[in-house]
Amino acid sequence: WRRADGLLDAFFANRHALDDRWTYFRAGELKMDIDFELGRLTADAIRRQIGQLREFNDSGEELRRIVASREFYGGPGMISLENPDIAGLKESVQELLAKCHYMLGRVAGRGRRWDEAVAAYDAVLDRYGRFDLYASRSLYQKGLIYLTAMNRVDRAVDLFIDLFRRYDGSGLADQAMEDLRDAERVAARPSEVAVWLKACRRMFRVSDDRDLSRFAAHLAMVLAERHVGKDDRYTRDREVIAALTDGLAWLTAPKDTARIGADDIARANLLLARAYRLESDLRPASIRHRYGVTYPEANVRKENACYSRVMSIDASAAAFDEAQWRMAVNLALTGS
Repeated sequence: WRRADGLLDAFFANRHALDDRWTYFRAGELKMDIDFELGRLTADAIRRQIGQLREFNDSGEELRRIVASREFYGGPGMISLENPDIAGLKESVQELLAKCHYMLGRVAGRGRRWDEAVAAYDAVLDRYGRFDLYASRSLYQKGLIYLTAMNRVDRAVDLFIDLFRRYDGSGLADQAMEDLRDAERVAARPSEVAVWLKACRRMFRVSDDRDLSRFAAHLAMVLAERHVGKDDRYTRDREVIAALTDGLAWLTAPKDTARIGADDIARANLLLARAYRLESDLRPASIRHRYGVTYPEANVRKENACYSRVMSIDASAAAFDEAQWRMAVNLALTGS
């Protein structure tokens, strides 16, 4: 980076550098990349570049001169050398403007000026959305800010869903899933369970992508396992349990189970049954066994329905055995 920076300094020191303004702007683009990597790029420098590019874009006479003299060697859009035209040159200027606004967002984000960063990314999406490279990156960075800096999981998920739909092949969709997984590990406190489960459900419902559906289901179940627990180590927060019973029910709906594998279906049903069992511990009993064991009747039926679904599908032997054993225990305890 530093060696390239030295070469660019020599270029800008040349008094003829401004004679060909398009080459000057392309060199300025490289200079912007280097300064960002070295941590010295400022928002003011980018704004100056934006102003100069807009002025250049409006200078019809200069654009015609560059095209006529074939000094335009193509920009990010790779305009044909054989047939350069003003429209093509202007389109390359627009793409460079898109990059400048994107970099303005990156610099603002590095300075933790979140509102300013979001505004810069919005400018890319609103004005230059046709340039996929910078539109996809802006959408991802905006979602990341909402996820990690503003703690707005619902908003971040909406943006990432848009990213999955529009730019699935960009590689950013996979990175967004990793970011969601990392954020869930760190930030999902009991008070956030309902928000996270709703976000997972939204990802699952609106996505046509099988991988994203499976990811949303997996994330919901990992979250549930943390709060439902195993071996009687679980939360006793009523709101958390209510969020879990509501947030897992959608995973067991027959119309959706075809989108995830049999083992995941079994896992979701066993987790939901465990959530119903925990909910039973927190409610007044409506049915009492002669040994003094109590259960709300409605929850026993819901729990057993989960076990029945596990036993009716081609799940693993371990899942089948657990469902069969727990259902038999329930039937013995309740006498029903």
